[in-house]
Amino acid sequence: MRTGAIQKLNTDSTSALDPQMSHNGDWLAYVTMNQSWSVDQISVNKARGAAAERLIASSGRNHSAKYSPDGKEIAFVSDRSGTWEIWICDTSCAEPRQVTHFRGPWIGGLSWSPDSRQLAFDARVAHKSAIYRLTMAHGEPSPIESNDFEERMPSWSIDGKSLYFNSDRDGSVSIWRRSLESGATEKIDAANAFYAREFGSSENLVMGHSDGTLWLAQAQKRNALSAVGIADPVLAWTTFGGKIYFCQREGNDWLRVIESFHGNERLVTRITAQTPQSSASLDISPDGSHLLLSVVDHSSSNIYIRRGGLQ
Repeated sequence: MRTGAIQKLNTDSTSALDPQMSHNGDWLAYVTMNQSWSVDQISVNKARGAAAERLIASSGRNHSAKYSPDGKEIAFVSDRSGTWEIWICDTSCAEPRQVTHFRGPWIGGLSWSPDSRQLAFDARVAHKSAIYRLTMAHGEPSPIESNDFEERMPSWSIDGKSLYFNSDRDGSVSIWRRSLESGATEKIDAANAFYAREFGSSENLVMGHSDGTLWLAQAQKRNALSAVGIADPVLAWTTFGGKIYFCQREGNDWLRVIESFHGNERLVTRITAQTPQSSASLDISPDGSHLLLSVVDHSSSNIYIRRGGLQ
């Protein structure tokens, strides 16, 4: 626009990408992605390669499904209402209910509190990603970390007193921890780590880097990292007790789910699936019996041109 003012253009799409404007401002071209993402449930105890069961589906995209620690509910992100929102359902997911009303921004990084009463997540509400907390009894999310930096991928500590998250507040993406009691934050020495989760009975951390490498940091020895494995896709990993579960690609269509325990690896299952690249894809039930995996059902793209009304 010649005045420099910002104007929202309606594209009738939740996934308009790569806008290109003509030199004279008469037209705008953009790409829309038409995708369908679902969530499958996989029995850990079934024979390897057993078919997955479709649990969460719609005409749009569903991702980041997480079991509540008490095993009674599943939280997930979906655009079934027209925009990204958080939904909650029981373990059959027959009647999901919408619990947020942001009406637009990307939402991800869901993490349940240990008592199953709260959810932490990130949402890009004001041009920067921020960390929010949603108390189920109240129903309205409130910001925890909201500033001029990117704050993403929260993860609740086992004792429920802290949140881990990634931030670029000091110039590089690193893991930070925030005390929910005092509000104090501290940097965890893990340069370029993108996501962290406590696991086991102590404050051991598994940290995932942007290249998919997974590292184990023991309590009080944050710099003494040991390699765990490589998750591919990058966000397709989780922890359960003292075990780490992660996906690995095998060819174009196959995924393997690996269980790592004290350096020993076991193949949990091998399935035909593609997962979304931009969201957390894997979770395990509190009793360790089932996996949740976000999968891509369909993906296509179109180029559109909008003329007029751009000045």
